[in-house]
Amino acid sequence: MSFSTGLAVFAIIIAVIGSIVGMASPAQTSVFDKTPKGVSTITVGASPFNYTNNDGSFELVYLTDNTAYTVVKKTVTIFSGITGSSTVGLYPLQSILVTFVSPPTMTADVF
Repeated sequence: MSFSTGLAVFAIIIAVIGSIVGMASPAQTSVFDKTPKGVSTITVGASPFNYTNNDGSFELVYLTDNTAYTVVKKTVTIFSGITGSSTVGLYPLQSILVTFVSPPTMTADVF
């Protein structure tokens, strides 16, 4: 048996065994809503302000204004002492913690 024939047989065996034990490709389903929702204003509370993406879709959070703020995502400081604009991507149920003296304007762009 040649090497290429051996690989072909091996691939067929793996495909058959994978189907038997449930390793076949999963059905193409998604828990995410695929309808774009657009842009909405986030009402910013007191500092530190925790924002969680509860929309069931990926979203971009825009922080704007010339105020100093710090943004933490999953215990990692991603923006520190920023004055100006920044953007944070959040998957469903991800959150950010924003610390500030004067609140920035926050907007969610939901996809």
